[in-house]
Amino acid sequence: MNKSIEDYKKQATLTVPEVAEILRIGRSKAYEIVHLNLFPHIKIKHAIRIPTEPFFEWLNSSHERKVS
Repeated sequence: MNKSIEDYKKQATLTVPEVAEILRIGRSKAYEIVHLNLFPHIKIKHAIRIPTEPFFEWLNSSHERKVS
């Protein structure tokens, strides 16, 4: 991981590759998770941005979660 979790938390938004890095998954799987609408995301033309705070709230909301 190039940045620490604390560094990511300081950003207003995250990109899908950053979400993939945080979750330690592939980029394709990160896109799948974003499209499940488990947390808000914003589409600006072809770019997707994920508001940081809701993403980390989702991440920390459950100890066990299954995403197919």
